[in-house]
Amino acid sequence: MICICFQPCDIQYPAYGSTQSLCEQSGIDQSDISYRWEVAMPTDVNGARPPFVMVTDNTPFTSVDSRVLDSIYFRPSFRVRCIIQPLHSNGNPGIPSKSHEISISHDNGICNSPVFGGTPNSYSAQSFLANLHYVGPGDKNHPNTVHISIKVPHQDGHLPLISTYPIHNLRYLLAEPVYRQQHLCSNLITPSERSGIVNSGFLDTRDSDVLSYKFPHQFDAYYRENKTLDLYRHLNMKSCMWRFDAWYHMTELVDVCGGKVSADFQVPVLFLYLQSMITPLMFFKILFFYCQVKSAFTRVKTA
Repeated sequence: MICICFQPCDIQYPAYGSTQSLCEQSGIDQSDISYRWEVAMPTDVNGARPPFVMVTDNTPFTSVDSRVLDSIYFRPSFRVRCIIQPLHSNGNPGIPSKSHEISISHDNGICNSPVFGGTPNSYSAQSFLANLHYVGPGDKNHPNTVHISIKVPHQDGHLPLISTYPIHNLRYLLAEPVYRQQHLCSNLITPSERSGIVNSGFLDTRDSDVLSYKFPHQFDAYYRENKTLDLYRHLNMKSCMWRFDAWYHMTELVDVCGGKVSADFQVPVLFLYLQSMITPLMFFKILFFYCQVKSAFTRVKTA
């Protein structure tokens, strides 16, 4: 789910037939229009309408100054509006204009699973499934590695963060790449940020699931940034399930990811030597983070 801001000089604006001549006379270039977004908490039980708050926090997956607002910035019953400001041909900024507010549906979401906690504005943690299996030396793509596959249920308005280390200081992790260097085995770090350290990661490019629903503009590069598309190719909107895969060599699991290896037993090989059978042990931390206007992003932890 996303919100798209169509400004009056956009050909897809509903009343473009009336605004086209005005845009041409003013010399407004669509590429020189700035976008900002404001969100507001749902109306409370007493009917009070909380004020709008400017969205300011970028993440490794999203930006707040584009025509599209990602669903991690709002939740069911939130109110959302965009602000546009054109730049005239002479370089002078135009007058900011606010859109009509919209209310995010509480009952007609795409992935409305029952994960709400005791209060209307909270979530409870969900279970996840993690599988590890050894890939032999004969595999063409990932020989002699351990394949890790993690499946996490999706709920509108929240995003799972996965790491083999505890996740702290969420705002710093999302804003500064240097803080994410501790989480080399996670979906917090992009392939370029871990380049030269580990060869695989949970955000490696993958094709979108052919069995997933396809919604308008879901993978439209005109509206959505590449870093956003790379993330959402891991989400199946039909099953409402995230899937993240990574392949690590045993040394990477221990030295980089913080895993452990235990020797189970030994078996003789042709009566010449003993072969040790080992088991890798990995601990995963899953943090579901979502928007809480009064305190920016908040989270629900599981492990």
